[in-house]
Amino acid sequence: MTGCWSIHPDLANKPFAIAQRHLPAPQGPCVFCALAAEPVDAEGNIHNGDEMSHLAANGDHAFALENRWRPFEVGSGAQLVIARRHVTALEDLTVPELDEFLVLLLRLDARQRRRFERTLCFVNIGLEVNGTQPHLHGQVVSTDLAVEAPWSTNFLPESLDEDVTQAREAELVVDETAALVYCPWAPTASGEVRIVARDISRLARALHDALWRLRSVLGEFPYNLLVRDSPSLLAQIVPRLSAVGVLPDYFGLTVVTLPPDELARDLRRHPSAT
Repeated sequence: MTGCWSIHPDLANKPFAIAQRHLPAPQGPCVFCALAAEPVDAEGNIHNGDEMSHLAANGDHAFALENRWRPFEVGSGAQLVIARRHVTALEDLTVPELDEFLVLLLRLDARQRRRFERTLCFVNIGLEVNGTQPHLHGQVVSTDLAVEAPWSTNFLPESLDEDVTQAREAELVVDETAALVYCPWAPTASGEVRIVARDISRLARALHDALWRLRSVLGEFPYNLLVRDSPSLLAQIVPRLSAVGVLPDYFGLTVVTLPPDELARDLRRHPSAT
């Protein structure tokens, strides 16, 4: 759902070409722009040609569709949160737009966790990370199947506290203006940045700022965003820096080339473009 993550310590600190996110231009009208323009019937359904999608949530800047493009047919759920404005990346939204986008993602994530055993809330930006549409959208995918999740999706209060403590001791904190923004001492993948916030508004401001700083350092890079509300409001930005090996480029293999201390230093040097 978020492509493949692969770490190659033998390539650490070697020069590499940062993958630039690129999605093909849609053949014909954008499917999400078309859905945003369609009327909603009394049952909360959007009709688009022969297809019908149920509106799970609605807002001024984003809307959500229920069980569209569901990856698992049995015992599962899939929610799409779609930006109303046609943009390609989270940082292209304004802070109020991003605030509403995150509110809908987390609201649906909480709803799905009450119904299913396992839920993953994420955004894919770029073809290299399994992004499929050039119109910004996030996904909440749930299943009752026995799927082993990456350790990064299993934060506990004590593990998050330890993670933050290690980052402070290693001087990996980037900013604390709106929320705690830091590079983890033991990242999931190269270039990862984590954000811990007290409320969604602070999370939106800090996420917007962090993405612009990363863009200043890396250019328009492809990335995954994982977001959760437990044990704290937490966002994980996972840049997918290069594609290597025998798998197709769109699997977005991540190479360990950005030491956390160097990344934190570079991010502190680049103020937000906002």
